[in-house]
Amino acid sequence: MKALFVLLGLLVSVSASAKEIRLICVTGDAVDMDIVIEQGTDKKETLKVILTGMGEPNPKIYLNSHFVKSSLSEGLKKGTIEAIVSKSDLDQTFGGAYIDAGMMDLAYNKTTKKYDVLFAAEGEVYTGACLIDDRKP
Repeated sequence: MKALFVLLGLLVSVSASAKEIRLICVTGDAVDMDIVIEQGTDKKETLKVILTGMGEPNPKIYLNSHFVKSSLSEGLKKGTIEAIVSKSDLDQTFGGAYIDAGMMDLAYNKTTKKYDVLFAAEGEVYTGACLIDDRKP
């Protein structure tokens, strides 16, 4: 029983130390786009680009969990991130190809005070003006 409490305490402390930065994007399209940076405990980060189409119950999620040394957070602070993401988290298949890969380019626009985002995947290019969601859960 004591081991169970120790395990639960460890899980709570790990999940409490993980952080998330969410950008909400206005696309002007029939697709909503969110960008999420999940920060782990060891300065590893995951980038997610989430596309939700109108009337579609399941969003398309593209991710890359291979970022180290808080490089995504630092890029966001500097105002620029370029990244490759895929539905398979860049797991290679078919001799080195990625399944449903996409490219995201984010740049801070000093005039609008928003992040301009270009995201290209599966033959489509999405543009968005994004703000950091600072609402408290």
